[in-house]
Amino acid sequence: MQTFLKSAAVRALLILLMGIGLIAYADIAPTIIVRALGLLFIIPGLVTTLSAFASKPSGAPMLPSVVGGGSIFFGVILLLLPGLFVGILMYLLAALIILVSGMQLLRLIQMLREGMSVNIFYFVFPIATLIAGIYILAYPNETASLPFVIMGYAATIYAVCELVLILKAYFYHRSLRKAQQATQAEDHPTPDVQETADDEAEVELLIQDDEPKNV
Repeated sequence: MQTFLKSAAVRALLILLMGIGLIAYADIAPTIIVRALGLLFIIPGLVTTLSAFASKPSGAPMLPSVVGGGSIFFGVILLLLPGLFVGILMYLLAALIILVSGMQLLRLIQMLREGMSVNIFYFVFPIATLIAGIYILAYPNETASLPFVIMGYAATIYAVCELVLILKAYFYHRSLRKAQQATQAEDHPTPDVQETADDEAEVELLIQDDEPKNV
């Protein structure tokens, strides 16, 4: 559970940063994201190609060279012609918003099944972000920056709500662990307490053995 909450928190923080960036720089953020994706394709492509040549000086293996070269080629296109992929990026981000909103709704339902008290107000945010993602997919031809602004607000709302739910789940499971530990401590005494009880029992047995001799 701890690992899951940590990964969920990291994901929420990254989406929060993305949302703030889309709101603050709606006009240039898509281009920056596309070019950043281009770098993410170029760097692994260079590493793959150079590693392939370094491993076999006489000639690089065919498959790694082709994969690395294709990755570099695609990354260069993203860097030089980001406008061609901004529309595709909008659809991808909208699909991401829909996906994470659906996951958040499922997590809320799971929290209710586990017995956690979840206010109905928490369901408003994922439903709102889900509607925003569907709206962007349905009406992509609005003014250039409007869909990205909507996605920015949707991503920010989702991330804040997700962080709140993560904290709520963390404290809930921590209280459960403490209650279980307290119950186990009552059912199974600690070694020190058990040793003290055994010593007292031995002393009582010695006293009982000595009583007939004194008589």
